[in-house]
Order: sequence, then structure tokens, then C-alpha cells
Amino acid sequence: MNKSKERVDIIIVGSGIISMICVRYCIMQKLSFKVLALDKFVAKGNRHLSITRTTEETLRKLKLWNKLDQKLYGYFNSIKILGDDGKVKLFFDNLKRSKGPMSWVVEERLLHNYLLESVGEDRQFFKTLKIVENTPSGVDLEDQDGEIYSSNLLLITESLDCIKGEPACLAQKKRRYGQLALVGDLETESYHNNIAMKWFLNGDILALLPKSEPNKYSVVFSFTTRSSVDLSKSNLNLLPLELLSEQVGEVLSFENTLSYELFEKWRPAIHYNSLIYLGGAAFSFHPLAGQGLNFSIKNLQKLFAGIDKLNSLDAPDRKQKYLLQINKSSVKDATKLIAFINLIKLFFKLNKSKLKVPHNYLLRLFNKSKFLKNLAVKVAS
Repeated sequence: MNKSKERVDIIIVGSGIISMICVRYCIMQKLSFKVLALDKFVAKGNRHLSITRTTEETLRKLKLWNKLDQKLYGYFNSIKILGDDGKVKLFFDNLKRSKGPMSWVVEERLLHNYLLESVGEDRQFFKTLKIVENTPSGVDLEDQDGEIYSSNLLLITESLDCIKGEPACLAQKKRRYGQLALVGDLETESYHNNIAMKWFLNGDILALLPKSEPNKYSVVFSFTTRSSVDLSKSNLNLLPLELLSEQVGEVLSFENTLSYELFEKWRPAIHYNSLIYLGGAAFSFHPLAGQGLNFSIKNLQKLFAGIDKLNSLDAPDRKQKYLLQINKSSVKDATKLIAFINLIKLFFKLNKSKLKVPHNYLLRLFNKSKFLKNLAVKVAS
């Protein structure tokens, strides 16, 4: 067994965007760190990420957002919410009130490559990892070769089965949504004019996010699992083409598709002694709200703001008091977001004959209220 020669402030486990943002925070706050990754980062297909203005501001402060690169990103100033009849139920037009986009639409590969250029790829790779010791003072980890890594704080940013010794009381809970997500690149006849669109189709949800090209969208379609569907052959036919054509004209192509099952994942707590879960290792949401990455970055911002105020991670009592606050705040916010997502899904799913009149009345009421719509945009940012 080879003992590590030094103890670092923070060990970061993971190789994704959240891991790299943790690295950037460590560099800016002059914290010593080590990154342990299972493998080199591989972008998940052609996934696009919705970056809110608050998140963009955080990335800019971390010097991870280059305005010169913004021409590569899509964005939207307005959102149309459509029902299963293709009619616009809600319209969030933020163009007149906003100094910038409501949200950027960034390809995951582009953002991660920029992060790698900024923070480098100095990482240690492992096959298995065991938590040997986890106390209020710090953490010791051991890899498959017997190498020991020590730190004052351990941040796990990905759910990995090859990590042993994690606290059973913090086990991640999982609930199937009973839906698959289908993502891909859609090219259409009409220009998108930087307007995002979202359809609620009897429980299925289709979102089109404008890309940098004027007639291309990033598609996120969450639909009820159908055992007879062959995703490798019928991706285009899964989309409601007739309804799409009413809004975007003829569909010219639907390419680079990827499908995966949707889960709701959460932990009852994200902190135990000197371990804290972040990103997908802590929570995973339905893509309905597009808040997964943005929520994670908000948690990172709060975590490192507190670490900066602590001045040192060597004081166990002060560290534990602060981590308990972060835990309480993060779990509370995640619970609210999960409840909000499920409430919206249920509201649009209940569009049945007996409920159609009150359902449509509430939508019209919301659509006419500038206050409610401004509040919704603010919360989503």
C-alpha cells in the first residue's frame, strides 16, 4: 500500500462539467486539489444544455464563458407553450424586458472542451475507489493499486458503482418516470427567430431549443415508453410531424439522435462528515424544466462561497456546521424543484373533457398575468 505524500484541500471525483467547474473554483480560491476520474470524458451524444442567465454569470466570473464563443451557441428570448391541439397556451415574450437572452443553448462538447482548455487535464484515473476513512476532519481514499489519497473534503460529482464504502444512509433513491428521452438535431423549413417551443401532448413533452443556425433546433422529446418502438429505425416518426409543421414548416431532417430512460433521482442528504455529493451524484430531474445543470451550478456557487469564508478546511467543527447548512439548503431546493416539475406534468396531463374548461381557464389567466409570467421567468433563471 502506497501512502500519498500530501493531503490536499479537496478531492474531486468525476470527469464531467460539474467536476471541471469545481476545479475552476479551487484554482480561483487557491485551494489544493486532486481530480480522480473513472475515464476520459466522453460527451453524451449531441446533448445540448440550457444555460440560464444566472449560470452564464457564474461561468463568466469563473472565466469559463468567452463572449467571442457565443456565436457558436443558440439562445432564446421567448418561449411558446403549446397544447396537444397545437395551439399556443402560454407565451413568454422576454425580448422587450430583457438585456440578454432568457437562456443560452450550448452543445455539451463545446462547453466541456472550453473547460478543459481553461483548467487542463491533470487527472488521476482509477478503476475502483474505496472510501477507507470519512471523519469530520477529512477523507482517505484507496484505488485499485493501493494508492491512498487524502483530503479535507471529498466532492463526488457522478454516481459511480465502482466507488465502495459510501454511507448507506445517503443512498440515492430512484423513481422511473416511465418515459424515454429522445434527443437529436432538427432542421426545419422555417427560421426559428430565437423562440423556444414546448408541446404538452397527453403526458409526452416535446421541446425545441433554437441552435445558432437560423433553422435548426435541439430536440428533447420525453415520451411514454412503448415496448413496440424500435428507436433505431423510427426516430423521426416518433415526433408529431403534423403539429410540428404548423409551427416550423416542413421538417427537413432529424439526425444525431440518442435515447435513454428518464429517472428521478435524489438523496435524502448530500453530506456525511467530509463527503458531499454534487451534480448528478446528488439529484437528477426530468428535462421538462431544463434546470439540471443550472441547479447543480447554483449549489456549487453556494458551497464554494462558504468555503471561501471559512478561510481554511482544517477546522472540523466550523466545516461541519457549514456543510450541514449546505445540505439542508440543497435538499430543500431539490424537493421544491421535483415537486414543481411533477405538478406541471400532472397539470398538462389532466387536460380531459371534465377538466378541460377549468384547465383552459387557468392557462388563459396565467397567460394574461404579466406578474405571474415575470415571476416564472425569474424563478427559472
